[in-house]
Amino acid sequence: IKNKTVLFYTTFVLISLISIFFASNRIESLVYISRIILIYLCFLYFSFITPKIKQSFILSVLFILYTIEGISIFLQFIELFNLGEFFGRNSSLIGVSANINIAGFSLALLTPFAILFMIKKKGLMKYISLLIICISSFSILLTGSRGAILSLTIIIISYVTHTFIFNK
Repeated sequence: IKNKTVLFYTTFVLISLISIFFASNRIESLVYISRIILIYLCFLYFSFITPKIKQSFILSVLFILYTIEGISIFLQFIELFNLGEFFGRNSSLIGVSANINIAGFSLALLTPFAILFMIKKKGLMKYISLLIICISSFSILLTGSRGAILSLTIIIISYVTHTFIFNK
């Protein structure tokens, strides 16, 4: 596959499919994987069937959605956090998704695209996108969604491994 975005996303979908076999609640996993596959098919549609739309436009739209979700969870955290008090998983950190787990997974799903967006940018925009990725990654951790945290870990390990192997 020539397109790195398609390869990166296809790998994510395949890992998601494999994770169903290890899930404690397989029915719920099937519901979520159907959503992931639907988004993946839409991505493939926009990538291959609609070649008039530039990939940079799609990446920009996905990055904007990623930013909105990540910042909204972070702002909710700022409203709820009190210095010196214990802060555990809070069901109020729902972002714009109205569900804490969906908020975490939507960020995890869009993280590879945000990383690709950051890689393609230069100058100040590269640093701004890195800051947004850091805030959104922190937001994933705040949701406490184990699946989203696992996905984020795999994404980070994959990116770091790819960077060290191919960019010596």
